[in-house]
This record gives sequence, C-alpha cells and structure tokens, in this order.
Amino acid sequence: MGGVVLAVVSFVFKRRGWVDLSIFLFLLRGNSAVFYFSLMDEGHTGRYLYFLSLALTALVFYGHQHRWKRIAYACTIVLLFLIGELQIEDFRPDPAHFYFITNFMFVGCTAGLVYLSLL
Repeated sequence: MGGVVLAVVSFVFKRRGWVDLSIFLFLLRGNSAVFYFSLMDEGHTGRYLYFLSLALTALVFYGHQHRWKRIAYACTIVLLFLIGELQIEDFRPDPAHFYFITNFMFVGCTAGLVYLSLL
C-alpha cells in the first residue's frame, strides 16, 4: 500500500513541476521493493538483475546533464545489493559465494573505470 501512495505522491509532484523530487520518490519506491525482496528471498534467483534494472532506470531518468546524481544513485544500488547479498548474519565463506561477490566487484569496478574514462 505504501508503494501505491508513493507512486501517487510522485505523480502529483511531477505535475506540480518538482521533477527531481518526483524521480527520487519513484526510484526510492523501486529500491525499497527490490531490497525487501532480496532480503526475503531464500534462494539465488538472480536478484542482481533487479538491482541492475534499477540502476539502468536511474541512468535513463537522470540523463546526461545530472551525471553525479546517477553516479551517486548507482553507488547506492551497489551498496544495497551487497547488503542484501552478503547477509552478514548468515554468511558462510563458501567458494561459490566468494567468487560471485569477487566477480561482481571486478565487473563493477571495471564498468566504473570505463564510465569515468568517458567523462
């Protein structure tokens, strides 16, 4: 129910001309839903794809003019993904989990360096 309320409030803010606040509320709603899902999910169902789609949504919404907003939002999404994926209280260092996180961080750092080189 809270997601519906946030969507309506975001729509009203967009109509009044407060576009940045509207985008922020819309992305906050998506982040909270995906983060909650990733915390409640027991199996490995590819939940990183949901976080990836949110990061791409932020890139589309913020555009080229607001470069630092989308970088900050992408870093927030990576942080939420790591919190949801690692789940410190249940962490057992098995090789598959370690290699998955290592590969994810390597690809993320490489993508970040490529992006920063294009600035």
